Amino acid sequence: MKWIRRIAFSIVWIAILFGTVELGLRVAGFRAPRALPPLEFVAFETGPETLRFLGRDPRLFWTLRPSVLLPSYASGGFERTTSLGMRGSELPDTKDDFEVRVAILGDSCAFGFGVPQRRTMAGAFERRLRAVGRDVTIVNAGVPGYTSLQCVRRFERDVLPLEPDIAVFYTGHWNDFGPAVGKPDHEKDPTAYATEPSEPFRGIRTMQLVGRWTAPIAERLRARRTAWYRTQFEEGEPPDGVRVPLARFRSNLERFVQLARSRGVQPVLLLGPAPAETRRWFPIDEYHETIRAVGLEHRVLLVDPHDDFERAGVDDDLYDDWIHPSVAGHRVLARRLYHALVHETPSKLHDRSLTAFEAIEDGAGLTRRPLTEACSGTVLPGDASGDAPVEAGRPVSAREAVFRVDPGATLVLDGTLEGPRCEARVRIECPQPTRVRLSLSGIETPIFEGVVDGVHRSNGIALGTFFEDGFRIVVRNLGGAQAAPVGVSGELVQAD
Repeated sequence: MKWIRRIAFSIVWIAILFGTVELGLRVAGFRAPRALPPLEFVAFETGPETLRFLGRDPRLFWTLRPSVLLPSYASGGFERTTSLGMRGSELPDTKDDFEVRVAILGDSCAFGFGVPQRRTMAGAFERRLRAVGRDVTIVNAGVPGYTSLQCVRRFERDVLPLEPDIAVFYTGHWNDFGPAVGKPDHEKDPTAYATEPSEPFRGIRTMQLVGRWTAPIAERLRARRTAWYRTQFEEGEPPDGVRVPLARFRSNLERFVQLARSRGVQPVLLLGPAPAETRRWFPIDEYHETIRAVGLEHRVLLVDPHDDFERAGVDDDLYDDWIHPSVAGHRVLARRLYHALVHETPSKLHDRSLTAFEAIEDGAGLTRRPLTEACSGTVLPGDASGDAPVEAGRPVSAREAVFRVDPGATLVLDGTLEGPRCEARVRIECPQPTRVRLSLSGIETPIFEGVVDGVHRSNGIALGTFFEDGFRIVVRNLGGAQAAPVGVSGELVQAD
């Protein structure tokens, strides 16, 4: 029985020692802060410097903290995030009638890692547009470490309420095919990383002290595990797959396009550039092919800056590392985006251009004519292209200054330009929800494609940007046999 007494004696002494330590810690007021679960993502650096401007998020895993100072290594200087947790200037409470907002979504490349905000693609793009009189605001919603899944969620929750007119999706060239830790992103629960875990004995100060002492050891073990995942990824064998598999990546892109068009936002897909060596070692081209496929299938504007980068110089000048564009690289990106949205494709940057920017500033007068008088209308059969000759259809006259387009039919409006400063303002009326496509002949990307329930207005289509003499506007009623006819009207505005 001696061994029983010895064990009991030892237990008593351990309890006394434990109780003494616990009492001393409570008297001293010791309380270790509660720690959130570690973020186990290879692309996410969990060091104290990064956590200073990135915070946990129950929907996005992490996001930019609002109104915090960005460290110099992340921003190329010292600047604060906005009250909405984005880079750039604070947005006004209300959106001006003539203001065009462009949102840039993406990862650290869109964010502009290591580059001052004014010299990022977003900042340089905004300066270019304002230099030619555009009343435009760029929303830089990029966040380091983001995948396409996080970008779509941020777009839906944080960006759409800001009423963007255009949304540029700049991701899919790095983090999406990064190694998953445990499971892919879409299978992880972001709330588990943003809430404190329920730990037994959490209220015991002695356990808190032990946890504080062992935390550095646990952190080193996690760092080794993350390094192992990174090594396996670089060798082409990620044990748990990638963060966003190709099939899921495609569905994220399609979800972005669907969300944008459902709210009247023009979606743009940007193929992120990368150095030749990076493209050789990683599956960037596979993800880019998916972006191209989605863009062609859904008739979305694709912006591909690779030729511009090749003409601009060597990779060492255009990138700060293996993936992030330098100041010079961001300048090339801004130039490519500017030409794509202003000179090459109809976009919402042309909306209200004459009245808001050119005619008023120049003091020019405006001549307005109803679209039904300025254009000749032809209805083409449902299987005909908008580029088909007018002989393939039948002429139509406007009743009550409105052209009628039956379900499945295509209306072609042909007119003549009297000068380069001419714009069309098209009004589409549907008595019931009907899918409609509005486009210009010879331009594959539509000006508008979506469901119209009531009235849709496309203001300020700058015809002089795309045509020299004659122009052709194409309206297609994409509704089924049970859909309602669509009414098309509007006016042609010419600056004197």
